[in-house]
Amino acid sequence: MLYRYKITLSFIVALFVSISVFSQAWSPSKVSSDVSSVYHESQKLFNNYWQNRSYERGKGYMIFKRWEYQMKSKSFPYNNLVDLNKYSNEYKRFESDNLKSIQTTEEWLPLGISSWTNGYSGYNPGNGRINSVTVDQNNSNILFVSAPSGGVWKSNDGGATWNTTFDNLESIGSSTVAIDPFNSDIIYAGTGDRDGWDSKCVGIYKSLDGGATWDLMNMGISTSGININKILINPLNSNTIFAATSSKIYRSRNAGLTWSSVYSGGSVTDLKFRPNDTTIIYGAGDYFLRSTNSGSSFTHTSTGLGTGNARLEFDITPANPDVVYVIGASSSDYGFGGLYKSINKGVSFTLQANSPNIMGYEFDGSDAGGQGYYDLAIAVSPTDENTVLTGGINVWKSTDGGVNLNPVSMWYMGGGLAYTHADIHRLEFFQDRLFVCSDGGVFYSDDIGESWTDISTGLEITQFYKLGIYAGSVVKIAAGAQDNGCNVLYNGSWKHVFGADGMECLISHTNANHIYIEYQSGGILKSTDGGNNFNDVSPATDGGWVTPYVMSSSNSSLLFAAYSEIYKSTDAGSSWNAITNYQSGGVNYDYLTIAPSDNNYIYASESSNLYITKDGGQNWTTKTPNSGLYITGITVDINNPEKIWLSLNSYSSDAVYTSINAGANFTNVTNNLTNMGFNTILCAGNNRQGVYLGTEAGIYYTDTILNTWINYSNGMPNVSITELEINYNQSKIYASTYGRGIWVADIYDISTFSEITKSELNIDISPNPVKDVVTINLNGNSDKFDKIQILNIGGQLIKEIKIDSGNKTYSTSFKNFAFGVYYLRFSGSKESFVKKIVYN
Repeated sequence: MLYRYKITLSFIVALFVSISVFSQAWSPSKVSSDVSSVYHESQKLFNNYWQNRSYERGKGYMIFKRWEYQMKSKSFPYNNLVDLNKYSNEYKRFESDNLKSIQTTEEWLPLGISSWTNGYSGYNPGNGRINSVTVDQNNSNILFVSAPSGGVWKSNDGGATWNTTFDNLESIGSSTVAIDPFNSDIIYAGTGDRDGWDSKCVGIYKSLDGGATWDLMNMGISTSGININKILINPLNSNTIFAATSSKIYRSRNAGLTWSSVYSGGSVTDLKFRPNDTTIIYGAGDYFLRSTNSGSSFTHTSTGLGTGNARLEFDITPANPDVVYVIGASSSDYGFGGLYKSINKGVSFTLQANSPNIMGYEFDGSDAGGQGYYDLAIAVSPTDENTVLTGGINVWKSTDGGVNLNPVSMWYMGGGLAYTHADIHRLEFFQDRLFVCSDGGVFYSDDIGESWTDISTGLEITQFYKLGIYAGSVVKIAAGAQDNGCNVLYNGSWKHVFGADGMECLISHTNANHIYIEYQSGGILKSTDGGNNFNDVSPATDGGWVTPYVMSSSNSSLLFAAYSEIYKSTDAGSSWNAITNYQSGGVNYDYLTIAPSDNNYIYASESSNLYITKDGGQNWTTKTPNSGLYITGITVDINNPEKIWLSLNSYSSDAVYTSINAGANFTNVTNNLTNMGFNTILCAGNNRQGVYLGTEAGIYYTDTILNTWINYSNGMPNVSITELEINYNQSKIYASTYGRGIWVADIYDISTFSEITKSELNIDISPNPVKDVVTINLNGNSDKFDKIQILNIGGQLIKEIKIDSGNKTYSTSFKNFAFGVYYLRFSGSKESFVKKIVYN
């Protein structure tokens, strides 16, 4: 465990943007070697640093809070840092233990975000975070991008459309892809999240068929507590491959079959060969590295780089193979530490600039500090050694070798420069085209950063915290996302309505134009015009990172919100009154719900404690169902206000509890579930007391007839489920995920729509999976449909086939499509249905 502690702690060190200027310099020695202290000590140092400071953008506050929110229940109660591989292992155990369980026929379908428009109040829209982009040297139309918790995606048309085959792998988060220069069908993908640690590392996947299928190639790599940050293939001998990780550099001499360590001196985030010379390899991360023996060993180079940088990134240029540029993030505040240039192959460096602060938010670099541990990038023009671009919050450019820098893109729309979203994770030149990977997606420039094109459409990789749905027959969803704000889906289109980190959202069940959204720490906003304009209706300040608030199902003007006190509004948020009095001891509540059948029954939780009132808040009772388990969700039966279910999580085990007497007593109904990281729970509202459970490894369902839990995840990617909601008018269940957007399926009570329709209509689709050509036989149903549309997993229309009423058989080729999941949508004036197919 000590080894994992060191690796994880190196990440935590990075989370503290300016800790080193707090009292004494932060270092691993400040935390006990006992791993159990890490989470607690991290919180303590963070809170001490920020207690007398006002929140500032781009100084690391939000990044720590995201991590803390994700880890707080998973580290409970010992403050241990959980190995995220646990959840995939527990899923395997569930599948092994339940081989004879009922197989459900539901089919989860994606709802986006695939594309967006920016609303009147929006300012930082995007699809989601991208860690890297790779272009096939043999065909520049073939692109791969890596999303930290959304998988590897491929485009065959230069980024116009995308698809993924990563959804069902053991870990879908990725930071790097490499393509064999001699055979474009051979592809390597590294797992884990280099900059944010949002996903687990299971090693390196290899594909021999252009990304259609993948196999792990890990022999010799210790994957515990690391990320695969960069994969580098020798351009002269593609059997030789290097993998940079958060602790070592590994080398394979047999195309990934086996690996051995060639460096173990710290985190390495990038590797590159010197142009036209495979004997010299450069690396960067904790240090700047050089190898002069083709990667057999690496040494640190520090001459001219100073001693005050906590993270380094670098780039080279074929315009002058002797030149190396390095950018550093300051160890004092993770702002701009310096831009350095070497003209002797990285042996020594000269400082080019250390101001203005190109790592900050401000247009002119006038603010201090930054978050260079999370967003730090550099690229040098392949045709001009003096043209250098850097990335932090924004993209900056120099045309004089890094001496003077000016911004060429901004983190928000309407800032006077092109938009590339905040938080730049990679800048890469492929020939003359410059790519940028940010928290909003992937962009490119053909004029060295003067203008930018967003090619993220089709990438369904949004990291959603929460969602709210309209209860009527119209599909309308509001949802909050990591660094991509709050977004509203209506009429099949997404609109970005507000920025920051978006959190919980609600839509009035009596008026779909009344939308409530939230940004971090309890900033609640309300719109009465469908999301164009918003007013602040927050009852308090400084709530939890995701502050819970709810609406009565019988009275849309009745709201409750939980900060360190619980507040009640009877006028749709115009005014609030506290209905608690220090019940939580001044600590922010985590979860809140009210009984659908009786507004006087309110349930809230903080850590392992459950707070209950049966009289609208006049009197409260505190219960602790299990002091060793953290409550992660509360749901109430739609007819019985005293019948509740809890999802609970901890470092060592998870559980589902139920009570029939408002929490006076509990029964453990975990039954056949394994410890898959229980995140959220929802009463199904049927007459069998059904319950859905969202976890780190899928969605599960049980009821009084089944009396056991079944996997309800058919079609759902291997991604964290963050919230579940049901629309009873539509008989649909909706799920938000942290990395693969919003999904929808039929509720358990109704058989899947696609299966019923196929049986009734007798339509044959073969083969499925598709190898090249798919044949569709309508079998006498051609008069019922006008067209067949082929949609990719992002909902983009790829091809349309017009139906002739006299023709019952149609064939179409998938040869030029990217591998992955597609949907055939049959449309007519009276009937329509969707069928999933797979191309590999």
